[in-house]
Amino acid sequence: MGTLYQQVLVFERELGRPEDVACAIVEPGPDGDRYGVAIAPHLDRFTFELALDWATRVCRTMALHGPEPDGWAAEDGVWRLWADLTPLPPLE
Repeated sequence: MGTLYQQVLVFERELGRPEDVACAIVEPGPDGDRYGVAIAPHLDRFTFELALDWATRVCRTMALHGPEPDGWAAEDGVWRLWADLTPLPPLE
């Protein structure tokens, strides 16, 4: 199976834009869906865990409700949903 680092490198192709932080991946199959996540390797621990939590939640939503609620994109029979970090303005 390889180390986590090797697995992240395998999935690096899923992070197509520099601003991509994570990509949730669902591959439907006859024996059930396979779920995965690609997370950018340069993230600090807090952001890594935030991205992993996000991916877990959107995969759970996909399993329960399908791709429509979150806006998944399908290509070559695989569903993907990307996340990036968007700085918000300070509260005044």
